[in-house]
Amino acid sequence: MGMGIGHRLHGDGRAFITVMILTLGGGLFLLKDRKGVHLYMGILLNIFGTLIMMLANSWVSFMMSPSGVDQKGAFIGTAIDALLNPLWIPLAMHRMMGNIAFGGFIAGAYAAVKFIGAKTDEERAHYDWMGYISNFVGIAGLLPLPFAGYYFGREVYSNSAVMGNNMMGGDFSWTFIMQAMLVGSLFLISNYYLWSGMGRIPGAERYRGYIKFLLAIIVISFAIWLTPHNLPLTGEEVGQMGGSQYHPTLKYLGLMPAKNAVVNFIILSTFFSFLLYKRGNKGKTIPVSQQGRTPKIVLSIIGLLCLWLVGQYAVYLYGLDPKELDLPPDRAGYFRTVGTLLFINCAAIIIAIALTLKDKGIIAQYLYIGVTGFNVTLFLGVYGFVVMEKASPFLRNIAVSQFTQLISCLILVTTIDSFLFKNAESMGEMKWGKMSIRSQYALLVLCIVITLNMGLMGFIRSGLRTDWHIYGVLKDASEWAYTPSNYTMTQMVGSAAIVFLVTGDLLLRGRI
Repeated sequence: MGMGIGHRLHGDGRAFITVMILTLGGGLFLLKDRKGVHLYMGILLNIFGTLIMMLANSWVSFMMSPSGVDQKGAFIGTAIDALLNPLWIPLAMHRMMGNIAFGGFIAGAYAAVKFIGAKTDEERAHYDWMGYISNFVGIAGLLPLPFAGYYFGREVYSNSAVMGNNMMGGDFSWTFIMQAMLVGSLFLISNYYLWSGMGRIPGAERYRGYIKFLLAIIVISFAIWLTPHNLPLTGEEVGQMGGSQYHPTLKYLGLMPAKNAVVNFIILSTFFSFLLYKRGNKGKTIPVSQQGRTPKIVLSIIGLLCLWLVGQYAVYLYGLDPKELDLPPDRAGYFRTVGTLLFINCAAIIIAIALTLKDKGIIAQYLYIGVTGFNVTLFLGVYGFVVMEKASPFLRNIAVSQFTQLISCLILVTTIDSFLFKNAESMGEMKWGKMSIRSQYALLVLCIVITLNMGLMGFIRSGLRTDWHIYGVLKDASEWAYTPSNYTMTQMVGSAAIVFLVTGDLLLRGRI
């Protein structure tokens, strides 16, 4: 009880707080002029808003994972003990990513409404630019959101296996199918907006041929992500399927190895779409070897970061004792297989950086995206089924290895791209305002879908406690205590979304 807050925070908590402190301190360098002061005020606003969110999160997360409580359910800790409960930081990370995406898509909807109602080319150009920036912010929050969600879910399971099983394989399994539908729609529609935006970029027609392949990947992956493991069948239908609720083939697509693989594929495809969009009007480039020492320094630092991110987990897997996962010693071979795959990814990082410094940056990007895509989707997607059968507890470690490789890919490829097209010749100015009306309705749909998704996830988070006010400590023994059905949830969340959107529209029009 005598330790300070910093000592009692988990590593994720210290990292989260450190990022906010560094952002706060780094923003001081902006205080050079009036614009810098304005930007720093925005940073302060976001930091204090995040702290307020974290304070509110602590109440909710304490109800899910109470700390400072003895075996009899009596609270014997302090307010700090209650604050630093196991799910506090994981929930904060998940909600922060969700709120970034939510804010971006809400602003995008505002821009879309103003674009549709614009009377002049200048207005359309302005709100087109605003819609683009808003969609970029939304995607920036959306890409890491599945990882934050998985991390939060893993911590829920670690804190209570009963709650974790109920989340994905029990009462809320079909709720998560609805959640997958909403999140998949966000990725699909945001990609559509990016593809539509290529029409305003001179030179982007070079990349239109990729769109049909990206669309196929996203749609097929989306379909797999939506596939349930068990089907809601009548007795007659169960008889026709041989007495089982599981489809003989499609049942495998409802398991976590398949879903983890395709969600990584969707994220990688969305990232690739953004790369194409970003380089749309870039012409002749300046070789990286002619850009001085900066690329060498930055790529070396980023490379070391990525090597540490992937390599440290590879080392961990090689040294992981099967006993820690309640597995027999002969299962260590599965750990080393995944560890070897991570070391291969490390080799790809080194080769990609070397190729970039040798002015082969495009090849480097395709190489590393290809290696990462193969590792996290094809190999680990299939190997996950083997692990599920032979060493099921290790499946969570496979998901972490997928995450580390994908994050490394996003970081390194983005860095390479920034130098690859630095000061490149422009093939023409961006034609702001030259967007179709359909693209603006896509922004509106993104706003609606993200609003529904926020409500649905709030229901899941609170509903996981079932009939407990404070899970495992204070039970709701009243006769009217129950967890609403999905039918009731959709009515309530849908109604709340309608009220929110209608109120926002009235505010936008100045009616209230």
